[in-house]
Amino acid sequence: MANVTYSDIRELIDLIDRRASGVKVLITRAPDDVAYINLIEVPPTQRGYGLGQRALNLICQTADARAWKLRLTPSGDLGSDYDRLVAWYAGSGFALDGAKHGSTMSREPEVLDHWAADAA
Repeated sequence: MANVTYSDIRELIDLIDRRASGVKVLITRAPDDVAYINLIEVPPTQRGYGLGQRALNLICQTADARAWKLRLTPSGDLGSDYDRLVAWYAGSGFALDGAKHGSTMSREPEVLDHWAADAA
C-alpha cells in the first residue's frame, strides 16, 4: 500500500469539488495509512443526478491510481437506509469487515494489468 498524504487527500477533494459540485466529502488518513471516507453527502435538491456516485467513482479511481486502501462505516445518520448504503458501496468494490450492523467496509486498490488489457 502507498502512503496516504494530507496533500493527496486535499487534491482529491478539490477534484470532487470541480467534478461533483455541491457534494460534501470528508476523507481522513487513518493511523494504519488507510484513506477513511467519513462523509459523502449530496444535498437533497441535488439527489438523483448521480453526483454521489460520481464522487465515489473519483475516490475509487484515485485510490486505485495511488494504491490506497479505502475504509468507511456506512451510517443512516443522514437519512439513508443502512442496507441500501451497504449495497451501494459494495457496487464499488467495498466489502463488509464484519457481519454486524455498524461494521466498517473496506476496499483494496484495483491494480490494472495493462499487459493483459493490451492482449485482449
